[in-house]
Amino acid sequence: MLLALTLAISLLQLHDTPWLHESWSKEGIQFMKTPGAKGEGVSALDVDFTKPLISREFFSPSHDSAKHLRPKEALLELGIMLLELWHEKTIED
Repeated sequence: MLLALTLAISLLQLHDTPWLHESWSKEGIQFMKTPGAKGEGVSALDVDFTKPLISREFFSPSHDSAKHLRPKEALLELGIMLLELWHEKTIED
């Protein structure tokens, strides 16, 4: 549940910044390996779920037309992510 709380807080904190630009989905959220993780493969024990990272591409101001995150779509994406976390499966399943 800590991950769900972190995602919700992140959306609230970042919704009006360039980090969340136009859309937000689970594909843009990544996690780092824990410092003690070894080997090539990744298991759930090797991932630091306390610090999700947002993957984002930035463009020069001339390419950026001041598009902002759409609040209803962002809340829908957050809701889907929270349901997926609760049920431990993707919505596509």
